[in-house]
Amino acid sequence: MRRTGFIYIPQESRDNLEIGLARGVWGWKDQAMARQDGTSKIRPFEFGDYVVFGTGGPNPRISTERYRDEATLTRMVLATVVRPLYQDDRPVWPGEFPHRMDLEFLVDHSGSFTAAELGDGALEALRQSANRIGLLVPGDGLRAVGYLGEFPRITTSAPPLTGVPATHRTQRYGQVREVRPGLELPTLADWEQRKVHRDPVAVVCGDRTDGAESLVLAAEPDPAQPEADLVHVVGPDAPATANAVLTKSRDNGKSVRVLSPSTGGFRYLGLYQVVDNYLVHQAGGAETHHVLSRLAEPKAGTDQPETRTAVVTRRIRSTAVAEQVKVFYNHTCQVCRTRLVAAGRAYAEGAHIRPLGGRHEGPDRIENILCLCPNCHTLFDLGGIVIGQDLKVHQENVMPFDLHRIPQHAIDLAQLAYHWSLHRSKSRTT
Repeated sequence: MRRTGFIYIPQESRDNLEIGLARGVWGWKDQAMARQDGTSKIRPFEFGDYVVFGTGGPNPRISTERYRDEATLTRMVLATVVRPLYQDDRPVWPGEFPHRMDLEFLVDHSGSFTAAELGDGALEALRQSANRIGLLVPGDGLRAVGYLGEFPRITTSAPPLTGVPATHRTQRYGQVREVRPGLELPTLADWEQRKVHRDPVAVVCGDRTDGAESLVLAAEPDPAQPEADLVHVVGPDAPATANAVLTKSRDNGKSVRVLSPSTGGFRYLGLYQVVDNYLVHQAGGAETHHVLSRLAEPKAGTDQPETRTAVVTRRIRSTAVAEQVKVFYNHTCQVCRTRLVAAGRAYAEGAHIRPLGGRHEGPDRIENILCLCPNCHTLFDLGGIVIGQDLKVHQENVMPFDLHRIPQHAIDLAQLAYHWSLHRSKSRTT
C-alpha cells in the first residue's frame, strides 16, 4: 500500500509552495532535518507514494482533540513522489533548502476542509507537521487521498512568481516542451533541470510499473550508419532493475527520451521506442541487449510524436500468454514463492525457458514460460538457477528442491533440457 505523508504550510511559506508547484519539487532546511530527525521520517517515501499539503486552520499548538474539532483548513494540495529524498544545493527558493523530493502535483484546491472530509489521522499529521517546522509526517491518508482525488486534476503548471525561472513541471513520459532533438547541454544536471532526465547519476530513469522515461547512451550513434534510427543498448553489468524497466517499455510501447555524450556535453537525440530485447550468452556471462527505434519528431503545436516505420527482425512476444502463466500462480514466484505487491498491484514476470531471440528461437507458449519474481528471473536467465528434468531447482549452495507447479501448467521438458545445456556446465550446484 502506498504511504501518505502530510506537510503543513504556514502563512509565511505559501510563496514557497507556489514555487514548488511551478518547479515540481519540495525541500527542507538543514535545521528541520537535524532537529526533528527528518531523514529517518522522509527516507522511507518512494516513487508513487502520496504527499498532502495543507494550509490555514487554527494555531496548531493546541491539543489533538481541539485541533480535530476546530480545524478548518483552506487549501489542500495532493502530489505523488517521482524522485525520493536527495540533496541539491542549487537555488530554488529564497534561502537554502538542500534536502529535496521531486513531486508530481495532482490536485490544488481551495475551500473548507475538516476532519469529516480528511479524517482524524490526516488532521493530526498536519498538526504535528506544523509543530515540527514543516517536516513531512506519515499518517493515515486513505480518506484524505480518496477525497482529494475526486477534485479536477492539475493540467498546467502554476504560473511562476516574479523572478522564478519558468521551468516545466515534472513530466515523466513523452516530449518535453521546447526541447527538440539536437539540443546540447554541458551536464546531465542541466538535463535534470529541463525535466528530461530526472536523475543525473542514473543511466536509466523509470520504474518496473510504467517502464523507462529516459536513458543515457554510452556513446553517440554514428549518423552515417544506415541504421542510425536504431540504437542498441547493451547492459552486461546493468542492474536487473534497469533491464526490467526497459523490458516493460518494450511491452507497453511508451516512448523513451534518449540522450548521448557529445563534444559539448550531452545531446538530446529525441524520442525512441524499445522494440526488442534479448540475452546474448558469452563465456564471461550474459549481456542484455535492448533495441530502440527513433520516433519521428512531433507535429508542430503538439507533443505527440508521429509514427515512423522501422524494420526490426524480432520474435513477437504474446503478452497474453505470459499473463496467463502469472494468473496460474497468482503472481507468485515458482522458485522462491515470493509474491510482490506494489501500489496495490501484484507483480511477477513471465520468464521464457528457452529464449525467444537471437539463435535460440524458443516458442512463445505456456509450456515454455515460468512465473518468476524479478530476482529469480535474472538468476534463471544468467544460469544461476537451472531446473532438471525431474523439475528440481538447482542453485549454488542450495540443496535441490521442487519447482512449484500446478497441474494445468504443463512444462516442456525439452525446453528445460535446452536451458540446462546452456548453463549447467558453468553452474556449481549442490
